[in-house]
Amino acid sequence: MVYLAQQTNAKFYFNAVKFVLLYLDFLGLLADEISAMRTPARSEKVRCEQMPDYCNEFILFYVEERLHIPVMPPRDFLIEVLEDFCNWLRLEKLSSRILLRQLA
Repeated sequence: MVYLAQQTNAKFYFNAVKFVLLYLDFLGLLADEISAMRTPARSEKVRCEQMPDYCNEFILFYVEERLHIPVMPPRDFLIEVLEDFCNWLRLEKLSSRILLRQLA
């Protein structure tokens, strides 16, 4: 986070920190589902393959239910960060799935 703070402006940095905290909270809500995937038979690639699906759920359900909260980062910012994350997963060949952009 220190590197990010040095490379960006304050508004982006605070939105990024909020995103990280919100996404961690969201993944905490999915802890049982994620834990079920942690078996010796499943590889890291299989778990990474699910991340774009979780990103979709994060935007469509978790964020939509919380848009009224004043400190919530803009929805478009969150979508952009998640698209970058999913693109990185694809570039690293960790996932073949993509984030589905919901037309509002």
